[in-house]
Amino acid sequence: MSGQPTAFPGVVITGNGSNNAVTMVSNNSCTSLVLDNLNKTISFTHSGASALTVNGNVTIQQASGGGVAHAWNINAGSATVTGNLAMNVTANNAGRVARVLLTTGTLTVQGNLTMTNAFLAANSVISMSGGAGT
Repeated sequence: MSGQPTAFPGVVITGNGSNNAVTMVSNNSCTSLVLDNLNKTISFTHSGASALTVNGNVTIQQASGGGVAHAWNINAGSATVTGNLAMNVTANNAGRVARVLLTTGTLTVQGNLTMTNAFLAANSVISMSGGAGT
């Protein structure tokens, strides 16, 4: 996603047979965001200080196979979720990680933060190494 700020409908990032890395380089909004449940590496990364407003829910699914991560890398950018953020871990396999990463950026969740994980705690991660969350 690049260029002028854009308002997207629901965004689903999927592997489609291969790993998928999507980088957002400008400020955008969408009605929902899903990192889909596949056995491929999936990442959605904010470039620089880019901002995303999700006017709805965000769902990060655990990978269905392999030792791969599904990651929302906000990094130094910012994100506002007006709904809920759900991180769904449904298997006990090490390395199948659902992750949100903040370095110096911010994440605001106005609804609920839900980490559904009855299996392996290390597979559901919010890493805030210098970032801020509200």
